[in-house]
Amino acid sequence: MKKGKVPCPGIDTDARWRYSHTKKGWIFGYNLYITSTTGDLIVLLRAVDVTTANVQDNQMYVILTTTLSVFSIPLTCHMVADPGYNDKELYEYSKKVSRIDLICPV
Repeated sequence: MKKGKVPCPGIDTDARWRYSHTKKGWIFGYNLYITSTTGDLIVLLRAVDVTTANVQDNQMYVILTTTLSVFSIPLTCHMVADPGYNDKELYEYSKKVSRIDLICPV
């Protein structure tokens, strides 16, 4: 990882390295972002995006919540996200711009 090389031959050379605080170690690859809404017994997929692993989760939050606005989901009032989104600026943005309470269990 320190030399920025792929871990072994034959691996996707477009993938990237990032230190994961939740996994407590270095990861090589990609991040998958999924935004969904839930109802009684229904889960609706709203947005999907993929980035290289070196893109931080909090950098994708605005893109994901903007997608919710595009779909005009007036009943969205909470966004539950993993600790990668635990960022004071995101809490403020979410409340002020999107009118969504961001919740990041730690």
